[in-house]
This record gives sequence, C-alpha cells and structure tokens, in this order.
Amino acid sequence: MRLSFYPGIGDVTLESCRESDSSLSSYQKVLNLMVNNEFKPNQVTVDVAIRSLCSIGRVDYVVLLVKEFSLKHSKPDIFTYNFLVKSLCKSRILNSVYSFINEMKNIFNIKPDLVTCTILIDNVCNAKNICEADRLVVVLKECGLKPDAFMYNTIMKGYCMLSKGIEAVRIYKQMKEEGVLPDLEC
Repeated sequence: MRLSFYPGIGDVTLESCRESDSSLSSYQKVLNLMVNNEFKPNQVTVDVAIRSLCSIGRVDYVVLLVKEFSLKHSKPDIFTYNFLVKSLCKSRILNSVYSFINEMKNIFNIKPDLVTCTILIDNVCNAKNICEADRLVVVLKECGLKPDAFMYNTIMKGYCMLSKGIEAVRIYKQMKEEGVLPDLEC
C-alpha cells in the first residue's frame, strides 16, 4: 500500500506507523527523511501520523505534531481534526480539549464544524454532564451552525442515560419545531 506518489517514502511511512516505538524515533526519522528530501508533508501524512500515534496512546505528542505541521507544512483536514478531537475527549479533561480547539481556531484558523460539536456533546453526555451539552448547543447556534438529527439524537441519548425521558421528549419536540426531521419516526 502506497501513501504517496514518491517511491519508497510511502512504504517507509506505513512501516513506521505500524511499530509501537515509544521513543517516537521512527516517526521523527520518516518526517525528517521527507523534509530533507524536499517532500513536504501533506494532509495524508498528517492523517496517517495522527491516527497511528493516537492508536498507540501518544495523544500529547500528536497535539505538538499537529501544531508543528500546521505551522510549517499542512493543516489537518476536518476529518483528521475531528478524529483528533475525539481522541482528546477520551484522554483529556474537557477544559484541555476546549483549549486545543480554541488554539487551533485562533492560531491556525481551523474551525470546529457540526461533527466536532457532536463529538463534544457526545463526550459530555457520556460523562452525564447534560447541562454542558445544552450549553454547547447554544454555542453552536451562536456560531451559525444548525443542529442536525444526529446531534439531537446524541442529546436525547444523554437525557435517557440520566432517566430523564420527559427531557428527551422535549428535545425531540424542539428538534421537530426547528424543522429537523428525525431519522425514524415511530
């Protein structure tokens, strides 16, 4: 499987991502090899590095890597960014995730989208912090984004986890009032 059009580079990148080298030297060697041979790391390189490093639990290193790539080479696309946000939600406290999101937005102009907000809402709902989920919906709307059925489902799931069926029904009605069609009506 080739990850780039540069002979050999994709193979080296893929092989280094398979290893769980805790020193990260294999990642650094590949990136240095690319830069020294004038192969600018691109969004695919960023994605492969982020996903593989997150899979071995090196999320803190990934944050540094994303910032460096965003400054010097290539910003992550929204899919990679959302994958990283989801990984951060699993390993960091919420304030730390918010700080990362704000830094990426303010310094690198990478803005959260509806999927990013849904990831955050799912995280706070799983932590039984439904008030924060409601606050995030308000913030989302203030940013000009419109909640979709998937987001509303996530919030309703949060209320159901807390045995607050009446609130889940309220969210369902709110969703329909705002013109968002449910996935499946019973």
